[in-house]
Amino acid sequence: MDFELNNLPVTLLYAETHFRFFRFFPSFLFQKEPEIIFDMPKRIDSGKDVPVVLIFNDTDTYPIKVLHVSISLSQNGNSRKIFSESDITKFKIDHPFNNQSEVYLFSLSKELFTHGTFAINGKVVILSKNKEKIIINDNLKTTSKAPLVGNYAENKLPGYECCLYGDLHVHSQFSRSH
Repeated sequence: MDFELNNLPVTLLYAETHFRFFRFFPSFLFQKEPEIIFDMPKRIDSGKDVPVVLIFNDTDTYPIKVLHVSISLSQNGNSRKIFSESDITKFKIDHPFNNQSEVYLFSLSKELFTHGTFAINGKVVILSKNKEKIIINDNLKTTSKAPLVGNYAENKLPGYECCLYGDLHVHSQFSRSH
C-alpha cells in the first residue's frame, strides 16, 4: 500500500496538544501545558509597524506564569534582540475567551525594519509546575521551531482602495482557537 499525505485523516494534521484518540491511549502530541505560539503576518506594507502575537491557549486547564518574553530580528545578515520584557500585562488583548486563553500583541516599530525579507524569533520563559521552561516560537512537538519569516514590502499590493484582501480561513478573538 502506498502512503500519501493526502490520505491522512484531517484530525492527524490538526495542531492540538491536548487531543487523544482514546481516553487512556498514549499520544505523542499530548502535553500538560497550554499551547504556546508566536505568530505574525507574512507581509507587512511599507510604513507600518510589525505586529507579533503571542498566544497561550488552554490556560484554564494548564496554568502557567510568564517570566520573560524576548523577540529577536534577523535581517540583512544582522541579528539583534529588539524586545525584552518581564511584565507583559500591558500588551494583553482583552477578548471573549480570557478565561481560557491569553493573547498578547507586540507592535514592533517600523524603524527597526528595512525593505525585504526578515526573520523573527520569539522566546518565552514560563514557570509551569515550579519548573522553568524556555519556548522558542511555539511548544508544538511536531514543528521545526524555525523563525517566523516575513517580508517588509516596498510597495503596496495592486488593487483597489475600496476592497479588502485577506485569507479565506481565519480565526479571530471570537473563535475558540485564535
